Amino acid sequence: PAIHAAVSIAKKTLNRYYDKTDHSEVYRIAMILHPRHKLSYFESAGWDKEWIDTANGICREEFERKYKG
Repeated sequence: PAIHAAVSIAKKTLNRYYDKTDHSEVYRIAMILHPRHKLSYFESAGWDKEWIDTANGICREEFERKYKG
């Protein structure tokens, strides 16, 4: 029972922090620019198409704002 309780608390804590990545543009950009992951990570993980498109748009907008021109 003690281990079960500890795992349950750990899972809640991880989910709380993992949920924050949904609100982080930096996380999305980092994952898209990661040589191993790119957009295929999100596709293979089963993310919604809308979420993937939003992440891709954020990455493109940041590139155009800071680096393109």
